[in-house]
Amino acid sequence: MPAPTNPFFEKTFGTLDEAPPFDRIVPAHFAPAFDEGMRRHNEELAAIANHPEPPTFANTVEALDRAGALLGLVERVFSHRTSAHTDKEVQAIDEAYAPKLSQHRDAV
Repeated sequence: MPAPTNPFFEKTFGTLDEAPPFDRIVPAHFAPAFDEGMRRHNEELAAIANHPEPPTFANTVEALDRAGALLGLVERVFSHRTSAHTDKEVQAIDEAYAPKLSQHRDAV
């Protein structure tokens, strides 16, 4: 049987019209989603910083606003999970990723 897919990688959720599939997200999905979210965010920030054109509102401010969409989604879902339905596994993820996320934010 194939491994279940990580719902965070299926598409970007979080709009008012479409909520994340909370019923299919399990604790094991968070670590890979946090890692991928930070990786993508770093790539998006590097693309903004290294943009060949002079800075404009669109290629800087708007691009910064869009950057980190996956990471933001994972953080919001995880925050809801830790508030509403925590357990030892979720607490362990929180302990492992709090310093990594803090370091990521500091670097930004």
